[in-house]
Amino acid sequence: AGELGSAYDSRRGPVVMKVSRMQLLAAVALLIEISLWLGLAIVGMSRWSWVGAVLAFVAAAGVWAVFMSPKGAWRLPPWPRALIALTLCVLVGMMLIDTGWPRWGFFLTLGGIVLGVTELVLPDLSRVRRDPTPTRHPYGL
Repeated sequence: AGELGSAYDSRRGPVVMKVSRMQLLAAVALLIEISLWLGLAIVGMSRWSWVGAVLAFVAAAGVWAVFMSPKGAWRLPPWPRALIALTLCVLVGMMLIDTGWPRWGFFLTLGGIVLGVTELVLPDLSRVRRDPTPTRHPYGL
């Protein structure tokens, strides 16, 4: 576990927040996923209209929530998740480069590689011991 930052408790003074590698990896994966959804919205806006942007964002987030998220109803096995994440990030990254967003597209393409690897490395919920509190995230976020 590494230290990410600190907070201040009025009774105890400074408190160091500990973040595990898996928590950090899950947070990076979430940021890449959000970048993918925003990239789809940008592509939708440039190719169609603002309606296309909203529909692309909502459709991607909805499908991702069902099939790819840790608490998804029908979560796919690790290898298909990794291949889908990598493929989507690369395709959307190339479309972003094509529509005039080269930096975003380049970094989303690289992020797709990271996201594909994180899908293979992060444990499935079936193997993670659950906290009985329903509001706790499976990776401790």
